[in-house]
Amino acid sequence: MVHRTGLGPPVLWLRRAPARLPDNNHPGARALLDERFAVTGLTRDGRDESFDILSAGTQEQIAVLVRLAFADLLREQGRPAPVILDDALVFSDDERIERMFDILSAAAERMQIVVLTCRTGLFGRLGGHKLTLERVA
Repeated sequence: MVHRTGLGPPVLWLRRAPARLPDNNHPGARALLDERFAVTGLTRDGRDESFDILSAGTQEQIAVLVRLAFADLLREQGRPAPVILDDALVFSDDERIERMFDILSAAAERMQIVVLTCRTGLFGRLGGHKLTLERVA
């Protein structure tokens, strides 16, 4: 079924995406997906964990990795789309957010990533063009 839908490679990438999570303590981690390809949990160290019991930071990081996987799929099909992150990663600690920044920086070589945030100092490390909105009277 996965190959008939054309989602084979990104589903495989998505299943492996948790191994890229910033804590790096679970290199064999795999995503658990339902029939609609929604992440329902993780398998780490041979144990299945429901998505609902994961920390808010881990859930956010997985959400970003999922967006990057689908953006890669669209790009490979000749239909590139930007990834838009709106105040993403707010629950990530310093070490994990730095690892996610490494992942985002690498992805930005392949796709456009738009970050909307009020934490401009923190996200400044990603580079790119900083835009600000000003009130017009």
